[in-house]
Amino acid sequence: MNVSLTLSPSIATWAQAQPNAEIAILDVLEAYLATIDSPTIRAAKLLKANAISMPEGMEFEIPQVIGRGDWEKLTRSERLSLGKEIKRTPESFGLVFLRKSASNHAIYNRLV
Repeated sequence: MNVSLTLSPSIATWAQAQPNAEIAILDVLEAYLATIDSPTIRAAKLLKANAISMPEGMEFEIPQVIGRGDWEKLTRSERLSLGKEIKRTPESFGLVFLRKSASNHAIYNRLV
């Protein structure tokens, strides 16, 4: 796909300083997209959206809320990263941490 852009003066100056402006611009765009649309970010958005619909008082693990299919798409490191983020601020996901299960998985409840 070819795209034609008119760059602002500051971006044009930066692009002219690059050995290959096309590659440099593509690299910047890909790096930016990775920060706003990674599997972990998509899973976090799903968690926030689905947690609201969980029945009040129901206890659950994160994969149950996200959905097994979307959970399986995450790599081990992405799962750990998401888990750490949820552990730091469960309320931002609409969750309340209850306890650890026998298999050392976090058990949550919907924030009321």
